[in-house]
Amino acid sequence: MSRITPYNKTIRWKSRWFKLFTFPKIKKSCKSFGDSSTIEPGFYCMGIENLEIGSKVYIGPNATFLCTRAALRLGDGTIAGPGLTIVTGDHRIDLVDVPFSELSDEDKLPENDVPVIIEGNVWIGANVTILKGVTVGKGAVIGAGSVVTKDVPTNGIAVGVPSKVIKYRG
Repeated sequence: MSRITPYNKTIRWKSRWFKLFTFPKIKKSCKSFGDSSTIEPGFYCMGIENLEIGSKVYIGPNATFLCTRAALRLGDGTIAGPGLTIVTGDHRIDLVDVPFSELSDEDKLPENDVPVIIEGNVWIGANVTILKGVTVGKGAVIGAGSVVTKDVPTNGIAVGVPSKVIKYRG
């Protein structure tokens, strides 16, 4: 029989708060949000108006999506473990004499913000980072802790830093 500790009470309270108040706001703010999709507590998103979530998508706890100027699409049936990070842009690195802290969004070039597309039925492991311009094909699997910098083909299984396709499903 498990004991209810103050820590467990705090977790349960935060989870209820998220489901009652935060989750409905997220659903309304997204560009599109499919039926039967779930996002767990700890979710953070910049540029939520560029976020498209398909049906039956599950996003684990503590996900971070940074999609301020480029689209982020999660296809139907995609599931992701805890700690997923997706970034659709980066900063200019060609301006050597200008400190990064002084660069603004207006200084960005079109190639600095590129959409990330995750097609349907994709399984993304825990603590994965997906960077700008990546397309993950249908049925792909991305191993825990991977950093995805290049496209993953349909049914590909990608692992590592940077991730590499090691084999195919089926």
